[in-house]
Amino acid sequence: MILLLAITLFVTLFLSKDIEISEKSYPPLKPKNIIKNVFWVGGLDGGVFIHLENAEVESLLYGTIYNDFNGDISYQGRFKTNFLLSSIKIDSVEIYSAWDGETLHLTNDRYLTAIDSFRYLR
Repeated sequence: MILLLAITLFVTLFLSKDIEISEKSYPPLKPKNIIKNVFWVGGLDGGVFIHLENAEVESLLYGTIYNDFNGDISYQGRFKTNFLLSSIKIDSVEIYSAWDGETLHLTNDRYLTAIDSFRYLR
């Protein structure tokens, strides 16, 4: 019994070393009702399209978050940063990691927090 377990473990470990699991996700086709100047942030379970622009005040951005399935606006308003805006290029897609409904998470423990109340009306 122990020998069978050892062989099973060895074979599993030996064979699994060549298995590579890809978690790279790709953006879906952009719904037609979303503006052109957006980028997609998401993962295997979905994501959002984002449009950001500088506000008149340092440490604030103005942006719109779009549902990646139907293009509905999930949030539109100001974002407060926890970092100096001059330290990033806001259109560098690779610095963004996720939107959780209130916060747009970036790399290196940076984030943008939604600060305006927003209610989508159809």
